[in-house]
Amino acid sequence: MLKISKLEKSYGDLKVLSGLDMELDRGEILCIQGRSGEGKTTLLRLINGLENKDGGTIDTQGSVGMVFQDHRLFPHLTVWDNLMLAPKILFGKIEKETEAKGLKLLESLEITNLKNYYPYQLSGGQSQRVAVARACMGDPTVLCFDEPTASLDQETIESMISMIDSLAKDGMAILIITHDYEFANAIGHKIMKLKDGVLIN
Repeated sequence: MLKISKLEKSYGDLKVLSGLDMELDRGEILCIQGRSGEGKTTLLRLINGLENKDGGTIDTQGSVGMVFQDHRLFPHLTVWDNLMLAPKILFGKIEKETEAKGLKLLESLEITNLKNYYPYQLSGGQSQRVAVARACMGDPTVLCFDEPTASLDQETIESMISMIDSLAKDGMAILIITHDYEFANAIGHKIMKLKDGVLIN
C-alpha cells in the first residue's frame, strides 16, 4: 500500500531524512513519533508530493489523502462546498456520482447535519471530520494525519479513534504523526520513532 525505500531529504547542509525505509499495509495504522525538528512533517509532505525528495523511492500504490493539523478548510465555503471544490476544479463540473460520494462520506462520518455550515460554526472535532471527508473524496489508498489530537478534548479524541479505526477496517492504510503517546498506544497497530533521519521501532 505504501513502500518507502532509502528516502533522502536535506535543506542545505541540514540532513533531515537519511535513507529512511518504511512499509504500510492495507488496513494498518502506523503512528510515528519524534522530537520537533526530526522531519516528521517533512516526511508527510514528501509522501503527499508537496515537496521533492533528494533520493530514494516512494510507492503509494494509489492516491494519498492528507488531514492537516489546522484542517485547512476554506472559510468562505460551506462544508459541502469544501468537499466539492477539488472535483469541480479537476473536472469543471460536479457529477451526480461525486455528489453521492460526498453525501455518503458525510453520513458515514456522522456530519450530514453540518452540510450547510461554514468552518467558523464548527467545533474542532467537527472540523476534523469535514477535513477527513474532503481528503476521502479522492479515494485515497493512504490517509495521513498530522497531529490529529492537537487542541481536542478527551471525548473528541475517543470519537476520532473510533473514526480512524473504522477507516482502517474499510481497508485504508493510515499514517499518523503524533506527539500524543497515549493516543498512539490506543490506536496504532505499529508505533515507530523518527530519529536521526530514520525510523526505529
